[in-house]
Amino acid sequence: MTDQTEFSVAKETGTYADTLKAVGLASILQQLATTGTQVTVSDAGANFLIRLSSPLPNEHRAELTVGYQYLAHEKAGPAPRGIRPDPFPYRQQKEVENVWWRWRNKQGRVSKRKGGTGGDIFSTEPQSPDPRFKLFKALNVMFSGSKSWNDLAGAIQRQISEDSDALAAYALSRALQWRPLKPEPLGAAEAEAKAKVLQAFWPTAGKGINRTKPDGAKLDNLKDPWVDWFDEWCRYRGVGYLLSARFVGSGSQDIKVLCLAPGTQISLPVLQKLADELTEERMFVAGHAYSNVKSDVFAVLGLAEWLVTHSEYVPNPEERTVRFLRTIRPSQPHLRDVLAGVQVAYFKKLGTGKALSNVSTILLPDWLPVSTATYETWRTVLDEHQRVLASLDEEEAEEAGLLLAYRDAVSRNELDLYLDFFADYGANYMRKKARGQYGEQFTQPNLEVLTMALSDDLNPRIADLVKTPGFRGIANAVHEATVKAQYWKGQGQQEYEIHYGLAQRWKRATDQGTEFFLQELADFVRSYNEENAKRQEKKKPTRDAVAQADLDTLLAFVTSGDVNAKMVCLLLLAYGFSMTADEKARAEAAREAKRAERTAS
Repeated sequence: MTDQTEFSVAKETGTYADTLKAVGLASILQQLATTGTQVTVSDAGANFLIRLSSPLPNEHRAELTVGYQYLAHEKAGPAPRGIRPDPFPYRQQKEVENVWWRWRNKQGRVSKRKGGTGGDIFSTEPQSPDPRFKLFKALNVMFSGSKSWNDLAGAIQRQISEDSDALAAYALSRALQWRPLKPEPLGAAEAEAKAKVLQAFWPTAGKGINRTKPDGAKLDNLKDPWVDWFDEWCRYRGVGYLLSARFVGSGSQDIKVLCLAPGTQISLPVLQKLADELTEERMFVAGHAYSNVKSDVFAVLGLAEWLVTHSEYVPNPEERTVRFLRTIRPSQPHLRDVLAGVQVAYFKKLGTGKALSNVSTILLPDWLPVSTATYETWRTVLDEHQRVLASLDEEEAEEAGLLLAYRDAVSRNELDLYLDFFADYGANYMRKKARGQYGEQFTQPNLEVLTMALSDDLNPRIADLVKTPGFRGIANAVHEATVKAQYWKGQGQQEYEIHYGLAQRWKRATDQGTEFFLQELADFVRSYNEENAKRQEKKKPTRDAVAQADLDTLLAFVTSGDVNAKMVCLLLLAYGFSMTADEKARAEAAREAKRAERTAS
């Protein structure tokens, strides 16, 4: 057919509509290629690049299919004969969902009933709906009665039945020279396709009046020459490789669509596996991520975890799925080289329709290269972040702000944003513990992983600072005066003042200027050492005091300009509010003891 192995698709909308189109075309080229040909998609900035590991064959009868599932819902006609893949049984899955929800609601009522026992609950859980049903349910709502999805599937199937080779030749011609406007006629596909621009697949293309001289207020779709059936076919084909959707908001009336965003190179099978992971929602359930921002956070953390645990660096060979091939850093591949992140569109319920209220892109964490040496580090840090963030409740305004700050820090991958979040999270943890509420802590060893990894590009002197005994001494004093003192209060053994509001005071001071922060730091050290001195006078055990040399070390870094006051402030708070390695080990041992006790009883 052609010797070309690289095909370009321009970004025209700035939304996931472009991603759907590129991946959909890649899936068509996959079907035109010989068996075993690897097809990858790359984000090249202004365009997407589709690469084939070998040229398309010169003599090969194309085995093209429609490439997406016809929706067999209540208002749909019979699916065309021979259509592939098989139609999605929407009507049956809707009934399966209804039965499952009735069972779950009844089970919940019985379990709350006073004196209820396990025997009161149905003995067998009914079949749960197909994980894809939630996606198709959301899309069906977004279609607002449009038949474009099924009509186009029928037209393509008729073209395949009449002349599949003509469709294959046409698809290749479009891939070689992409034309954004109306294509040349093509038999049944051109005559029968009634493609419309659907906002579910092109979020910024809302309906509106588009006639030169309007004669009414009807909201019409765009008409020819703006609507290209081949573009829409590619977008529909891309759905199974990229999209997931959730009902969110008050009463679950809004719809949130997530689309995978390719990195510098990712293969179609890996894209599909990641899309399945999002659709099955295990990462959201594990993190109690049922709210808006929290689901964004757990989407990128869950996808990062999947890529790491199925990479070529996983110790168990049977689990190796991802191959970091020709990325921009072949010797040190990063997660974003494979998957950049997720593109998000939020559709708000307004009356009978859904209106686009937000579009955004959230990038995956990019802390370290992925390698054999960093594999366990990645697993440990991701596990800790998921565990701690799972305890946050987005319904609480302060914790919603924390989730927003974390999402911003992950996407921008900037150390100061992470440290600001850790400091604010530590202050929130202190307040929760003071109210007797449950909370989780980050740990210093994993905090140090991020500090060392991200400081290299920002300011290498930061890594030098946190290694000094002076920094460690003052960070330890912050820890003893805040979370440690509060812990002993909870044990009924409080012996020192708890320095509530330390983070807020220090951060306000840094906003006022370096001298104000240094004054606050000096006041804290003086107060901390005075508390120690009073206990020492009574011949009681004391904490390690802050030495003059410790303070001099920090002053030297700040006054020389090596590390600015705000960064020193955030580092001390982040380290001070985090759990030490010894404390983490004791906490894990206590959890194991309680677990063993419950098992024995």
